[in-house]
Amino acid sequence: IQLNLYDPGSSSTASLVSCSDQRCSAGLQSSDSGCSAQSNQCSYTFQYGDGSGTSGYYVADLLHFNSILEGSVITNSTAPIMFGCSVLQTGDLTKSDRAVDGIFGFGQQSLSVISQLSSQGITPKVFSHCLKGSNSGGGILVFGEILEPNMVYTPLVPSQPHYNLDLRSISVGGQVLSINPSVFSTSNNQGTIVDSGTTLAYLADEAYDAFMSAVSLKLGFTDTWPTLRRSTVI
Repeated sequence: IQLNLYDPGSSSTASLVSCSDQRCSAGLQSSDSGCSAQSNQCSYTFQYGDGSGTSGYYVADLLHFNSILEGSVITNSTAPIMFGCSVLQTGDLTKSDRAVDGIFGFGQQSLSVISQLSSQGITPKVFSHCLKGSNSGGGILVFGEILEPNMVYTPLVPSQPHYNLDLRSISVGGQVLSINPSVFSTSNNQGTIVDSGTTLAYLADEAYDAFMSAVSLKLGFTDTWPTLRRSTVI
C-alpha cells in the first residue's frame, strides 16, 4: 500500500508547537506531551497496548471537513488542531505490512482530536465510525451527534482510562446467558471496553464458554469455534 505521509514543510498553514503553547502545557499535565528546553519544541512519546510505539513532535494545522447543520451540508469547514509528527516508530509499526499513514487519536485526554474540537465548541464530545468492508477501504467518520436515524446511547463508566461500558448481560437468540454479573463489573483488570483500534472481540473465560456453547447449540455444532479470544477483558 502506497503511504501518503503528512509533511508539515509542504503545508502553508502548519506551525510548530512551542513549549509555551497552552496546549503543550495541558499535555504535560496528562503526560501526553514533553518539552525540550534546548529547542523549545513540544514533543511526545506514546506506547500502545500491542507493544508498538511512536515518538515525535507536535505541529498545528487545519483539519478540513464537511459540516451538517439542520440537514444542510456546509463544505470546506476547517478547524485548527494540534497533532504529532512521528520521527521514530517501534514494534509492529515498523513492519511493511502493518505500516500506516498515521494514527487518529480518539482518546478522552485533552489533546485528542475529539477533545480539541469539543473545547473549541465545534462538536459535542461524541464520535461515530462505520467501516466499509471493501478492498478499497472507505466508510463514514462522524464528529458530533447523529440525530437521524435515531440512535440509542449508553453512558460510559466515569473515571476510567478507556471507553468502559456497564455491560449487564449477553443473549443469544433472545435467550439471556447464565453468566455471573460479577464477570462484567469494572475494575483495574476487567470490564467491558469499546476499542476503535481492536478488530476482534475478547471475552473473559466464563462469558466465552457460555457464549460459544450457546452459539454452537443454536447452529447445531458440537465443537465451539476458536475465532474469539479469551482474555480478562471483555
